[in-house]
Amino acid sequence: MNIILSKLSKLIFLKYNEKGEPKTGIIKIKFNYNTGADRLDYSGIDYGDNNIQAFVERNPYVLNKIDFQMNGQLTH
Repeated sequence: MNIILSKLSKLIFLKYNEKGEPKTGIIKIKFNYNTGADRLDYSGIDYGDNNIQAFVERNPYVLNKIDFQMNGQLTH
């Protein structure tokens, strides 16, 4: 039986360049903890603003790098 115990999230602060200008933004990666399978299931992303959303959507490697640093929690 799969029971979701709680909703969890991870806030990530990003520094990036937009047309040579330094920018910052925050994304929140959301998970559900599945007690039956003892794992975190990816649930979605909230963006701090439209600029960071556009940057991440144009540069999918950013999420790949975050996933790697989180030991594959985004893709498993």
